[in-house]
Amino acid sequence: MARITLVTGTAGGLGQSVAARLAAFPRRALARRTHCFVWSVFPALLAWSAFLFPPMLASFLLVSGFLAHYWQDRLLVATSLLPSWYLPLRFRLTTPISMNAFNRLSGFVQTPVGRERDVLRLLPRALVFGTLLLALPSLGARIFFGDGDAVEASSRLQMVDILAISILVLHWTGSARD
Repeated sequence: MARITLVTGTAGGLGQSVAARLAAFPRRALARRTHCFVWSVFPALLAWSAFLFPPMLASFLLVSGFLAHYWQDRLLVATSLLPSWYLPLRFRLTTPISMNAFNRLSGFVQTPVGRERDVLRLLPRALVFGTLLLALPSLGARIFFGDGDAVEASSRLQMVDILAISILVLHWTGSARD
């Protein structure tokens, strides 16, 4: 699952660099950049949803995600947004990973669900309660910094909001990675 999530980073990175490559065509650059950013989310969502299915169905889901991402990379190479060496590299990485998803050794014994499933079930709660807890400093700043000079209070509130948002993003990415 982590492998398909890492592979999606290429689409996000490509979205960052596509505006510079297509600077002469701003409308096309914006459309392609948006497409790259939207595409970069789908394989990761597909990989995370694989936890909801039995192992064999999850393997099919992950392999289909790898194949869909490989197909998308083929389209990006065809439009010259990715270098020509990238596609052979992706093929060499995608093929063994896809084959290993169905690799079963003789004598494979189904093991009972372990502690990791319990931890994964707690992640949504940790995300919600952590978000609420990390939003409290911003609320407290509005209560305590609301009096006095409006310009100074506004700059303090803005500083607290920026810090709170950056810590929230760190919390969200940490929760998603675990």
